[in-house]
Amino acid sequence: MSEIGYQLGPIPIAGDNQGSLFMGSNPVTESRSKHIDIRYHAIREYIENKQIEVYFVDGSNNPADLFTKNLGHIKFTKFRGELGLESAPGKAAIYERPAYLDVALGGLDIAALNSHIDIMSNSLQNLVPILDGSNYHRWADLMKAYLQQQQVWFVVELPDGITAPTLAEDGSNQNNVIAWTQMQSKALGSIRLRLNDEVAKVVKDKTTAKEVWDELKELYSVTSALGAYSLYKVAANTRIPANEHPGPAIAKIQGNLDQLASVGIDVPMNLRALIILDAAPPRTSPPLMSGKPLWHPGNRQ
Repeated sequence: MSEIGYQLGPIPIAGDNQGSLFMGSNPVTESRSKHIDIRYHAIREYIENKQIEVYFVDGSNNPADLFTKNLGHIKFTKFRGELGLESAPGKAAIYERPAYLDVALGGLDIAALNSHIDIMSNSLQNLVPILDGSNYHRWADLMKAYLQQQQVWFVVELPDGITAPTLAEDGSNQNNVIAWTQMQSKALGSIRLRLNDEVAKVVKDKTTAKEVWDELKELYSVTSALGAYSLYKVAANTRIPANEHPGPAIAKIQGNLDQLASVGIDVPMNLRALIILDAAPPRTSPPLMSGKPLWHPGNRQ
């Protein structure tokens, strides 16, 4: 640009990751960043030469999220306006919040609520695994904790004496019914999102979060034959990775077998030992097959 007469100052670059901004602005090497190839530190030279300038922007105010994330309606509209964009003339908005939701929200900070929904969606995917039937207990513990944190677990496990509200003839409890419906939908949607295709087919006809939860519990809990088989199958199919510490894999095997024991299906210790030996990586097969101990002075690798 300078060759055609334009003199530019430092180009501003905003980021919402404070760690990357610090690494770019400070020529230091830490144990957690020493693996980064030196050519990727060219950003430091640009900063020192005043070619660019980096500064922090809060994630909730970062318009770049419009291109990288599945945003809610409020954030999408906000960032779209900040970038100077608008709906094409004559085109209706893709989504308009229904009037009844405004009544149910009752004056809440909509932007804050939308930000909370975005965080909620991400945390569901990161914290709760997909239920495939064999991992029911871990899935159920994490899903319950998630629904409790979102304050919607009560629609799954109603306290004694509490029933779902129904709309009164005069509509006086309309807000309560709307709020309940929203919570029911939130809990049911969260559960269905973390089911694999086969499990989802089993509960496709269930219409409430409680019905889905009870059906899954009956099918996959350890008290059922299918649940017991699933726990044993996980233990038997677990493998100890080569060149890694065997502790986590052995703990996984023991954990599943202990869950069986807690309901009276006790796997004998000699069978437990065989399951663990069978999980060992292939390179340990020769000493095992030869009848020698796993380690002895003549078997060094």
